[in-house]
Amino acid sequence: MYREKLLQTLRRQVKPAVGCTEPIAVALATANARKFVRGKPERILVVVSPNIYKNGFSVTIPGTDKTGNAYAAALAFAGGNPDLGLEVLKNCSKEDYERAEELLPFVEVRFDRDKTGVYVSATVETATDAAEAVIANRHDEVVRITHNGEIVFASARCAESGASGNSGDDFDVTCLSLAELRREIGEIPPEELRFLLEGVTMNMAMAEEGLRLGAGLGIGRSFRELLQEGVIEDSLLCKVRMVAAAATDARMGGVPLPVMSSAGSGNHGITAVVPLKVLADARGLGEEVLVRGLAFSHLVTLYIKNFTGRLSPVCGCAVAAGTGAAAGMTWMLGGDDDAIAAAINMMLGNLAGLLCDGAKHDCALKIATSAGEALLAALLAEKGVAMSGKNGIVVSSAEESIRHLGRISTTGMKDTDEVILQIITGA
Repeated sequence: MYREKLLQTLRRQVKPAVGCTEPIAVALATANARKFVRGKPERILVVVSPNIYKNGFSVTIPGTDKTGNAYAAALAFAGGNPDLGLEVLKNCSKEDYERAEELLPFVEVRFDRDKTGVYVSATVETATDAAEAVIANRHDEVVRITHNGEIVFASARCAESGASGNSGDDFDVTCLSLAELRREIGEIPPEELRFLLEGVTMNMAMAEEGLRLGAGLGIGRSFRELLQEGVIEDSLLCKVRMVAAAATDARMGGVPLPVMSSAGSGNHGITAVVPLKVLADARGLGEEVLVRGLAFSHLVTLYIKNFTGRLSPVCGCAVAAGTGAAAGMTWMLGGDDDAIAAAINMMLGNLAGLLCDGAKHDCALKIATSAGEALLAALLAEKGVAMSGKNGIVVSSAEESIRHLGRISTTGMKDTDEVILQIITGA
């Protein structure tokens, strides 16, 4: 019944991205505004939501050793291609990197406390022109472009701020129960889900680069060294953590390769994909099992994001993508709806309070934790372990537990991002 809608949702929410998607959203807005101006910039003003500001503050821009939203905007003006969406900085050259350095003095980045979720406004001014591009709701959703005060583009749903994981034309997966969602995926012919394997190829390639280069903090490569030294045990659980960390090391460390994102985040994509591939290889599970698990992992991730918000004070890699991965792996291991609900509840009971204090190198540690705990939850669910009754925010219904998590994220922690911003900006 929902086959086409779910496939469309997967294609819209699972996309390649080069670089952390918050500064990439800044780059994409700037590149779209850049199309409408002539000459050298006299000013590039970027106004973002606190969430975008936080996540773009410390992360490395791909292909460089530079960090932050301002450099992303400068590089986008120098050589960004808005037609590439979340891969807007994919083809930047050495000359573009050098020019971006020269443009930095013209860039100003502010955050607007009245904006929530995904919001970026980039205004580019030259001697002859001024253009503004606004991105909202999703990291690649341009909702408005103006040129010299005239609107040249406006989306049909020109909402300019929203914490929801869905854009107005997306299918709301939360209209289904998790059991219904699993059954719908189970009825989709596996060949129609094979496109999800592209994300496996991308994200595992990024992990290989992380292991090879020791990029970022080098967490993944250090895991491997500890294994080789016999300090930690060589196990499936350790391998999941090592590979997921390595992919994140490379991505947060600026390796200019794409990863397949999930619900607008490349780190979510790593968490939602890599553990499932490692498990499938270790257990000899076939392609059909893997692609169905991937579809479920991505959609449960999106399901949770619709309650917590696309950007939030809690670490989405843990509570959304990690939980999605746990659900997907539980199903891959033959778990039924009760086992899947048990795995989801274990993840929420375990990691619900993990903070998001911005995208940066140590995300590799959080993703290693999330990936490992996702596998552990699936394995425990396979053994029949399940929370019963009421355990804090976790109740017997996984859907209700997710709603409680959403309340914690959007209401209970409403001042958390403000405090984090004060800390990272030295205010």
